[in-house]
Amino acid sequence: MKELVIGSYAPHLYGTDQHLDMLATAYHKGVTKRLAKLAEADGSRASAELFALYKTLSDSALPVTARCWQPEIGAVLACMSANNVEHAVIHGLFALHALGVGAHWGHRIAAPLRLSMAGHLFDVDGAFSVQASADQIAIVRHDSGLEKLVFERQEGNWRLQGERPTTLAWKYSAPVFLTQSGFESVYLQSYIEPSADDVPEMIIDWPVRQLEGDMAQFAARSAPQIAAAMQLLAQTAPYYLPWIKPLFRGMGPGPLVDNNQRQSGSFSWHPGVFSCGFPLSTPFLAEVIVHEMSHQHFMLADAVVPLVKAGRNQEIYFSSFKGKNRNIEKILLTFHAVANMVLFWHDFITNTGDADPANRDQMALMLKHGHGLVKVLRTSDDMTEAGVGMFESQCRLLRERGIVMGEA
Repeated sequence: MKELVIGSYAPHLYGTDQHLDMLATAYHKGVTKRLAKLAEADGSRASAELFALYKTLSDSALPVTARCWQPEIGAVLACMSANNVEHAVIHGLFALHALGVGAHWGHRIAAPLRLSMAGHLFDVDGAFSVQASADQIAIVRHDSGLEKLVFERQEGNWRLQGERPTTLAWKYSAPVFLTQSGFESVYLQSYIEPSADDVPEMIIDWPVRQLEGDMAQFAARSAPQIAAAMQLLAQTAPYYLPWIKPLFRGMGPGPLVDNNQRQSGSFSWHPGVFSCGFPLSTPFLAEVIVHEMSHQHFMLADAVVPLVKAGRNQEIYFSSFKGKNRNIEKILLTFHAVANMVLFWHDFITNTGDADPANRDQMALMLKHGHGLVKVLRTSDDMTEAGVGMFESQCRLLRERGIVMGEA
């Protein structure tokens, strides 16, 4: 199993989408198994009937693809954590529809539910029905007389058909799609980071709430710089975009909470999407993409092929990167991202001839954080064979470039 995750260690080691296809599909099936246990204990007839449809579709039609790493299946986990089987199953069905799995079904819910479908965000409420095929999805809300939402698949990407809904009850948030070749399905949704008083970590919540006015245009304003950062990554080395593409679903760009602190975040309940605070320079934005996509690769790999031994997460170590105490899994996750950021800066500076002191200072800062993380991991016996493989592979890539971490 360790061989399945080697490509997730670093862009430099990535070779084929096949392993990510297998990992992401296994992850999706694992969520379905967990939901089956919760649905069995739930006892609701309506939820049971809806889950029976979901499980039948998942068992018979789930494609083997890295696109199974999607925020819709993460929303299933979030609802499961709240023991809400009904909402979990609805999110699960839309996860399947986003993958091109068709079905006709209807349901009634007691309160509005915000849904995500391949970057499109909207609310359903009351009685609604769905007619989904491999190439078209139509959603009708029967109690309100609203116009239906219709999405069609164009060259593999879901696009809204007709005019954007004018009725506020849909609370439809249109995504901004990237236009770069091969990334046309990657979506942006304007996002406001929650206050640090409300959440302990910078995270991305998905589906994001609908924003109004000028803030609703934040994603559109950020799109050109995001495209420029992707182009910069392509120019830096040929292996970055192939490594990013399979697991990159979307981004929530938003304003900085603190102008003196950069911010970005991934969260395990929202696979494939991450937040990013603006403004920042384009090279720093490229670093953020490498940083957060490292987390996406790590979270998927760890979910299917554990990187830390079971029951070995109790001991706490200090992380200078976060400025707080963290368990060994978080230390490894942080090292994985920091090492890839150092490798990015080395590639960027070496291959482009960049001489900006700010970029060199950022590489030096990441290298400084890496020293402390390596010292912790070198003395730990808590990593699995796959976890040790990740750690040693990245250390080797750094040494090959004359970069040594963890030594005085």
